Parts: sequence; structure tokens; C-alpha cells
Amino acid sequence: MKKQLTATLLGIALSLAFCACSQKETEKSIVYSLKDIPTLEEPMLLSEILGDGKVIRLDSNPKAFVDGGSRDISENYIATKGAAELPVCLFDKKTGDFLNHIGNTGRGPGEYSISVYDVMINEEADRIFINPFASTMLIGYNLKGKMLGVLDNNYFKLPERRKARFIMDENTITTFILPFQNDTIMGTTVERKTGKLIKSYKNVVKTAPNFNQELITNRVGDTLIFSTTTQPSVFLFDNKTKEVKEIIKITPTSEGNMLLISPKLLKNGLTLFVCESNDRFELLSITRLLLDENYSNPKKIKLIDDYMFGVDAGLDHGTGDGETLAVRYSMFKLMAMLEERINSGDLDPQMKKEAEAFLATLSENDNDIIVYGNRK
Repeated sequence: MKKQLTATLLGIALSLAFCACSQKETEKSIVYSLKDIPTLEEPMLLSEILGDGKVIRLDSNPKAFVDGGSRDISENYIATKGAAELPVCLFDKKTGDFLNHIGNTGRGPGEYSISVYDVMINEEADRIFINPFASTMLIGYNLKGKMLGVLDNNYFKLPERRKARFIMDENTITTFILPFQNDTIMGTTVERKTGKLIKSYKNVVKTAPNFNQELITNRVGDTLIFSTTTQPSVFLFDNKTKEVKEIIKITPTSEGNMLLISPKLLKNGLTLFVCESNDRFELLSITRLLLDENYSNPKKIKLIDDYMFGVDAGLDHGTGDGETLAVRYSMFKLMAMLEERINSGDLDPQMKKEAEAFLATLSENDNDIIVYGNRK
């Protein structure tokens, strides 16, 4: 984990040059200085942005263990990459029961690598689309896991494979990639049936010097919001208008520091995870920011999960229809957080008793827990 973080931060260092600047508005975006953003004094409850929360324990069938990677949630299903060499696993959203695998990992027809970069559920069309890591393919399956076809992304005409994310509607597929130094475009929109190019998108981000960089996205309805580890900006793609623009830029607390930003859309705003490190690649801080519906008035917040006895919460992403938010807990991490919460002395006697009872039902060998609800 430490090596991965060092590699990521090294990539960021090679590709970013920051300057300390105050909040200002440009033609492209609004720029905020991280050190000038105020902090909300009181912690924010998860229930304030995630309503009617449900706690779902994913089936601990050995064939259904997940690794916390690519995930999508629809009205009735949760699809997430399986652990190790397991393929994408499909679960019942309401019960957590394991239903089936989606395809298989391997090198044969309809199979994909053990690393999956994107998963999309289209429940109405009985489809799940998988983008294997560093592949040129988008593979379609039905909800039973049978392969239906492969969409080849060779219309990019790129010399190498790229990390890619997708958003689609009834007639089009739009793909965004992590661009390298020689790339002149970072996205295309094509017709779903023919692959005919409708529109291409010039590089709107700094190019990546190596494959250690990341493309971080959040797909909600007709909106794809994304950032890269090559610059501290957030971009928004409108799938209706087929337009992409930079909406937010964050500058570090000190000149020369580096930022990694992970954006997540809310119903009436935006939340950002911001990791800051120095030029020695030492992690200095992890900050969560909350912005309003205009992506303005940022506040530093602490978000606690009141559906899970007040442990620190994180947000995964919204679903394809944009109505659901989810928080994922690996069992080992959750058990440690619950023990810390129980021993903190902050819980009233009744809640402490309930937390202890819940913790007693958990095992380190259990599958993940998902807390999901409607976006507020």
C-alpha cells in the first residue's frame, strides 16, 4: 500500500506545478485555496445527504468476496469486482444475497483481466457493461452473466491502451481516457450501433507522464464528473449537451505541495476527498470538502455515519440513475472503527449496547458491508 501511494504521489509530483493563490473566478472554473476554506464546527451526519439508509451485509459465499474496486448500484442490484481472480459479482441490493458472476476472468472469448476499471448496470435493458483494466474493450453481459457482445474502442486510434471511463445513453457511448503525453484527445462520443464518431474532446487535463496516474470519476444520471492525478481540478461532462468543462480548481496550503482530488456528486452539491502531500511524498492531510449546488461556498467537514453508530463515513458513488449513494466498509476496517467508537465514551448506554451486540455478530472473514440510501 505504501509503495502504491509513493508511486501515485511520484506521478503527481512529476506532472504538477502548483502556485498558491486565493479564491478567484475564471472563465473555466472557480479556484479555491485549500488553506482559506473554512471548517464546519459540528460534524455532519451521513443521514443529512443519504436518506433512508439501509445496512446490507454482502453474502460471505467464498465465490462472492469482493475487493472494494469498481462498483455500480442500481434499483435492485449491486455489482462489484470480486476479490483476487474472481469476476464481477452480482448481489441482490435488498438482501445482499449473491446471485451470480458476470462473465469470467481469463484470456478467452468474453473473459477479462482480474483488474476491472469500470462497471455499469443498465437494469432496464438487462445489461451490465464491464471495462477491463487497460483494455480497448467494453464488454456487455446480461444480468445472468452471459456475454452479449464486445464494443471495440479502436476509434481512439491511440498507440497504447488507456485507463478509460464510460457514460452512455440509448444512442451514444462517451468514453474518457487518462491521456498520455502524445495524446491530443481525451474523449469521444460515438453511435452505439455503428461506432461512428459524433464528437471528440480535446485534452482538457494535463497529460500523464506514466501509467501510475489515475482517472477518478463519478457517474450520476446524465452527468460524468471526473478528475485526474495530474492536476488539482474537477471536470464535468453533460451527456445531454455533450459538453465538458472545468468547474473547480483547488490549490494546496503551501506552494510545492501536491493534491489528489476524488469528486462525488450529491443531489444538491458536491463532495471532494482532497489528499495533500509535500515534495517528499509524505501525506500531510486528508480533507473532505462540501460544496453547494453551484459548486461554490466550500466547507471542510467531518462526516460521520449515524447509520453505523457514528463511525467516520466515506462515500463511494451514485448509481447510473443518480438516486443512490453508498458507503462501503471492509470488515477488518469496520470492526476496528466500531471498537474505537465503543471505547470512546461518546455513546450513550443504549447505543453502546447495540454497537457491542452488532460487533459481536461480525467476523474478519465476512464479506463487505454496504450502507446505501437515496441522495438528498
